[in-house]
Amino acid sequence: MLIADSGSTKTSWLIRNDNEPDQFLTTEGLNPVLIKGFDDFEQLMNIQLLPYLPKLPEVLHFYCTGYINEEVNKQFVEYFHIFFKNTTIEIKSDLMAAARALLHDQEGIACILGTGSNCCYYNGEKIVQNIPSLGYILGDLGSGVQMGKKLVHDYLKGFLPAELVVEFKQKYPYTLNEFLDKIYRQPYPNRFLAGFTPFLLSYKTHPYVKEVINTCFASFLNESVSRLQNAKGCPLNFVGSIGWHFREELKQAIAELGYQSGNIIKEPIEQLLIYHTKKDGKQ
Repeated sequence: MLIADSGSTKTSWLIRNDNEPDQFLTTEGLNPVLIKGFDDFEQLMNIQLLPYLPKLPEVLHFYCTGYINEEVNKQFVEYFHIFFKNTTIEIKSDLMAAARALLHDQEGIACILGTGSNCCYYNGEKIVQNIPSLGYILGDLGSGVQMGKKLVHDYLKGFLPAELVVEFKQKYPYTLNEFLDKIYRQPYPNRFLAGFTPFLLSYKTHPYVKEVINTCFASFLNESVSRLQNAKGCPLNFVGSIGWHFREELKQAIAELGYQSGNIIKEPIEQLLIYHTKKDGKQ
């Protein structure tokens, strides 16, 4: 069995081989919205993944951001069948990965807070309600993208506190034109913007940074989570690097707005293995 959880920044792979230790791999992210075509897909497979597989899997469960369904993402699905010809392939959204990892077969609310963000109500088998994320330009509230966007905006506009400007310049010595080129002309601007969250993590006790974090989380809760059924009647569960690294700030925002905190995990991959092992009846 091969299980993958792919965000816009990276893909985590777990190889389950009978009677052997589980193997973990990391490659670049595979987002069907952002991938440029077969050449990009082929390069990732041939350089970053296939050389490290002991053999092709019997079953592949692939979860990724940007995936809607087999009809909409037909070409993306075909790419997988080229490389995994005799493999049973299931491709689902990263939101389904979050729901299955956080809730298994239980009903409840599952949220993603990583490079991007999303949330849904899950009935233990299917996602029955989802508030559209709208991506890194129109949405991704509470995510690394939103936090990075706010930080870069305030730095370039002169709103960043002076003591943070010095540290920021030293760590990211980009000119204005370089910032604009990376955001508007280079591929994967969402990865670039989310890449500034380690700076926020380093200074998360600073009043300015605390305000940025709280504002971003509040916008996600108020504009996305609040529209889910029973949002204040059941715990909110989260998966993703932003939710994990800023979990204390997230719990505080949840409590201040009258919600309940549930599970917060960094990555879904190990829980997905448990889910699929039980599902397939392979204890």
